[in-house]
Amino acid sequence: MSLFGFIENFDPLTIVIWFASVFIKLAIYLFISSYGTAQFLKIKNWKVMIWLIAPVIMVFAYFPANVSEATSNYLMNYWVPIALPVNMIALPLLLLIVGKIKQKKSKSVSH
Repeated sequence: MSLFGFIENFDPLTIVIWFASVFIKLAIYLFISSYGTAQFLKIKNWKVMIWLIAPVIMVFAYFPANVSEATSNYLMNYWVPIALPVNMIALPLLLLIVGKIKQKKSKSVSH
């Protein structure tokens, strides 16, 4: 890849930045999952959970045969039947119901 006609061999920098961003993102996901699980299970030392969660994640990473199988299964088995209806129907209805209840309570308190 050439940039402005005089900067050449720009590819290694792009790859290093890409790998670093993936590593940072996965590290943050591992931290969030271990910290959240430790809080949920009321474990004081959240660092212990890393030693339990990391092997579980590694085992689950070996289940899909390839990337296209993983993405298509995720899309068809989770996103379309579960996540889309919840995000498009259930959450807006829940927010509407909570808003109406709060609106009725504020009217009855102000009168």
